[in-house]
Amino acid sequence: MPLDGTEINKRSTQKRRQIREARLQIVSELRLQGKSVRQIADAVTARLQLKKKVSTGTIHNDLKLLLQQWREDNNQNTEEWVQLEVARVDMLIAELYEAWEKSKKDYERTRASQERRQLEITDKEAEGNKPKAKATKHPASFLKQSQSRENVINYGNVGYISEIRKLLEYRAKLLGLYAPDRKEVTGANGQPLNPTTTNTTITVEELTDDELATLYAIAAKRDKKAQ
Repeated sequence: MPLDGTEINKRSTQKRRQIREARLQIVSELRLQGKSVRQIADAVTARLQLKKKVSTGTIHNDLKLLLQQWREDNNQNTEEWVQLEVARVDMLIAELYEAWEKSKKDYERTRASQERRQLEITDKEAEGNKPKAKATKHPASFLKQSQSRENVINYGNVGYISEIRKLLEYRAKLLGLYAPDRKEVTGANGQPLNPTTTNTTITVEELTDDELATLYAIAAKRDKKAQ
């Protein structure tokens, strides 16, 4: 029985939806691996065996959608996410402490060496009543192997301590133990950077003779330019 137009559209829509969901899953996986947009587009085309190559614009739109979904999920499950992140940080800190302790242990180091040496082997003389044969020398080589031991004293790899300190700071921020940074920008002597101005009216009677002379000179120079 042939399919009508409605059924064909329904199946086509369902197929596009399935491809879209599969594409989003691949995009999410590869983005978390640090792949570029172009690399993700090539991988999606290959994995889904698409006849037409997926454009980078489509991948950009998928990433925007995924980012929005991740933000919504984080907002809804923030407390649970923080607990999981703190647990993960604690596990990393424990492993780093264990590595730090191992890096402080002394140990004995064994070194093996070998040296190739050359020598000549001479044939033995003929036995019995046979006449003595002329001695013949044959070149030969052998390997001489040797071992040496030395005690290595370790003082610990401080790189582990640096990583532990960073993780502890990150852990404290996750738990809200750090107060937010507060930065203030002020002018001289702690005054506001842009001090407020006040409207002050000065009468001519309050000016000194020198100030009046200066004002008259400025006014005369302005009038001269205006002519």
